[in-house]
Amino acid sequence: MRVNLIAPAGDPSAVLLRSFFQRRGDDVRLVGDDFDANANADLHVFYSTSPHTLLETVYTLARGVVVLVCQDDAAQADADRVRLANAADLVVVESATAAQRLLAAGAAQPHRLHVVPFAVSLADFSPGPADVELRRELGLLGKRVLLASLPAAGAPPLEAPAELLERVRERVPNAVLAVRGDESAALALAALTDTTSAVRLPATMSAVQAYRLADVFLALDDGHASGQAALEAAACGLPL
Repeated sequence: MRVNLIAPAGDPSAVLLRSFFQRRGDDVRLVGDDFDANANADLHVFYSTSPHTLLETVYTLARGVVVLVCQDDAAQADADRVRLANAADLVVVESATAAQRLLAAGAAQPHRLHVVPFAVSLADFSPGPADVELRRELGLLGKRVLLASLPAAGAPPLEAPAELLERVRERVPNAVLAVRGDESAALALAALTDTTSAVRLPATMSAVQAYRLADVFLALDDGHASGQAALEAAACGLPL
């Protein structure tokens, strides 16, 4: 079978899929920068993270089955995504939440929409001691640290961090909410009236450092991003 994989140059998921087809003995072409819509192929796999100019070629294909892989966490159902999904023979998303958003927007028929969870490598995640000096610098000594996974951009949160933290602190007075990231983290902290009950972790801090610094992991979203973070946190020994 002849296969075209249309994805950003060096995309690890596309490279892995290419290896799968090659092991089958298929003729595979990984397209990163340009693509001839008239290229003869039996299967075209489009990745939603590809440049817009590449995605637009889906409407001019001469032949072959089209699969659209929506890799982004929020799986935004904007006008372009709806058009692309309706032009594909099969749409693949990474979570049930993403599938529901696309279906609600009329982006695909249920029988053409499939959820394939993203594979998460946990080789670098394992239990370990917290960095005591780092806890001291962040004012976390003697505190119960709740590490939050923030919702993906554009995805509605299941519960506001402020409301959740208020309920937790009724039972655990010394609880502190810790969030990683930049803009999303700043917005989450801005929503808290008591800023002494929250801390923004440095953007340069590794995920493993953050997990080992915390006592509990909180998922504030039911999308793919929180699912991956929850698996990583569990691998580091954190209760969820």
